[in-house]
Amino acid sequence: MKTSVNLNFLRIPMSMLYDIAQPELFPGLSPAQIERLTQEYTPEELAGILQALDFAQQNPTYDFKALMNDLPHGNAQISEFLRRIRVSIPFS
Repeated sequence: MKTSVNLNFLRIPMSMLYDIAQPELFPGLSPAQIERLTQEYTPEELAGILQALDFAQQNPTYDFKALMNDLPHGNAQISEFLRRIRVSIPFS
Protein backbone atom coordinates (compact mmCIF):
# COMPACT_ATOMS: atom_id res chain seq x y z
CA MET A 1 0.00 0.00 0.00
CA LYS A 2 1.41 3.35 -1.08
CA THR A 3 0.79 6.28 1.26
CA SER A 4 1.94 9.86 1.62
CA VAL A 5 2.11 9.38 5.39
CA ASN A 6 5.57 8.75 6.85
CA LEU A 7 4.89 5.48 8.64
CA ASN A 8 8.37 5.48 10.16
CA PHE A 9 6.85 7.72 12.84
CA LEU A 10 4.94 4.64 14.06
CA ARG A 11 8.24 3.18 15.25
CA ILE A 12 8.21 5.69 18.10
CA PRO A 13 5.05 4.40 19.82
CA MET A 14 5.66 0.84 18.64
CA SER A 15 8.97 0.77 20.52
CA MET A 16 6.92 0.71 23.74
CA LEU A 17 5.84 -2.81 22.79
CA TYR A 18 9.27 -4.18 23.69
CA ASP A 19 8.32 -3.58 27.33
CA ILE A 20 4.61 -4.47 27.24
CA ALA A 21 3.90 -8.17 27.65
CA GLN A 22 0.13 -7.91 27.11
CA PRO A 23 -0.70 -5.06 24.72
CA GLU A 24 -4.39 -5.99 24.89
CA LEU A 25 -4.38 -4.68 28.47
CA PHE A 26 -2.73 -1.37 27.54
CA PRO A 27 -5.19 1.43 28.42
CA GLY A 28 -3.54 4.14 26.32
CA LEU A 29 -1.08 6.86 27.20
CA SER A 30 -1.27 8.48 30.61
CA PRO A 31 -1.50 12.27 30.91
CA ALA A 32 2.15 12.30 32.01
CA GLN A 33 3.21 10.35 28.90
CA ILE A 34 1.24 12.70 26.67
CA GLU A 35 2.90 15.70 28.33
CA ARG A 36 6.31 14.09 27.81
CA LEU A 37 5.55 13.73 24.09
CA THR A 38 5.12 17.48 23.80
CA GLN A 39 8.44 18.02 25.56
CA GLU A 40 10.50 15.43 23.67
CA TYR A 41 9.28 16.05 20.11
CA THR A 42 9.01 19.15 17.98
CA PRO A 43 5.60 20.26 16.70
CA GLU A 44 6.55 18.88 13.27
CA GLU A 45 7.54 15.52 14.73
CA LEU A 46 4.33 15.38 16.78
CA ALA A 47 2.32 16.12 13.65
CA GLY A 48 4.09 13.23 11.91
CA ILE A 49 3.39 10.88 14.80
CA LEU A 50 -0.28 11.85 14.91
CA GLN A 51 -0.65 11.55 11.15
CA ALA A 52 0.89 8.08 11.25
CA LEU A 53 -1.35 7.07 14.18
CA ASP A 54 -4.39 8.34 12.24
CA PHE A 55 -3.32 6.17 9.31
CA ALA A 56 -2.95 3.19 11.63
CA GLN A 57 -6.41 3.75 13.07
CA GLN A 58 -7.95 3.98 9.59
CA ASN A 59 -6.01 0.98 8.20
CA PRO A 60 -6.04 -1.70 10.93
CA THR A 61 -5.06 -4.50 8.54
CA TYR A 62 -1.88 -2.77 7.35
CA ASP A 63 1.25 -4.88 7.98
CA PHE A 64 2.59 -2.94 10.98
CA LYS A 65 4.73 -5.89 11.99
CA ALA A 66 6.86 -5.27 8.88
CA LEU A 67 7.97 -1.92 10.36
CA MET A 68 9.54 -3.67 13.36
CA ASN A 69 9.51 -7.38 12.63
CA ASP A 70 11.34 -8.29 15.84
CA LEU A 71 8.41 -7.24 18.04
CA PRO A 72 7.04 -10.19 20.02
CA HIS A 73 3.43 -9.35 19.15
CA GLY A 74 1.16 -10.09 16.22
CA ASN A 75 -0.10 -7.54 13.74
CA ALA A 76 -3.61 -7.39 15.23
CA GLN A 77 -2.16 -6.65 18.68
CA ILE A 78 0.08 -3.93 17.24
CA SER A 79 -2.83 -2.36 15.37
CA GLU A 80 -5.02 -2.29 18.49
CA PHE A 81 -2.14 -0.91 20.57
CA LEU A 82 -1.64 1.95 18.08
CA ARG A 83 -5.40 2.65 18.05
CA ARG A 84 -5.44 2.91 21.85
CA ILE A 85 -2.53 5.32 21.78
CA ARG A 86 -4.26 7.52 19.21
CA VAL A 87 -7.56 7.72 21.09
CA SER A 88 -5.71 8.56 24.31
CA ILE A 89 -4.09 11.65 22.76
CA PRO A 90 -6.54 14.56 23.07
CA PHE A 91 -5.04 16.83 20.43
CA SER A 92 -4.95 16.43 16.64
